[in-house]
Amino acid sequence: MFPATTEVCLRALGILTTTPRGEIVSGSRIADRLGISRTTVTKSLEKLLDSGWIEAVRGRRGGWRLCADPTSVSIRQVVDHMEPEGHWKMCLEEGRPCPEEEACAFHDAWAVFVREVENILDSKTMADLDGFVPPCFHPRCDHNINAC
Repeated sequence: MFPATTEVCLRALGILTTTPRGEIVSGSRIADRLGISRTTVTKSLEKLLDSGWIEAVRGRRGGWRLCADPTSVSIRQVVDHMEPEGHWKMCLEEGRPCPEEEACAFHDAWAVFVREVENILDSKTMADLDGFVPPCFHPRCDHNINAC
């Protein structure tokens, strides 16, 4: 439903929210856990740096750290930050906002769907993202992020 970069950020935030507050998680650990490249993790999470919710920690023991209280940031805030143009809710036929005067065949049903999804995203916070993270696929992992 969301672009890949947004989904990577949501899944990575799910990992960061289940990590003890202030702990740094390496990009490699996040990448292993998500089954994607470290480069993809870095490029995706860099888009959240100006939000103040996370920070990048440079150096040998660097990585990513959650700065925000995960219960205070809604999933909608994250999605809106990642997708300021709202591409995920564009018209199914035109790939742009669907104006009322030129509404497509899907307009009414799609508008209801988008409102419902927005309500769900408003009702969930970063703290709810732990269920959005797949089990780790790294061979040495016991499915605990600290073991990856």
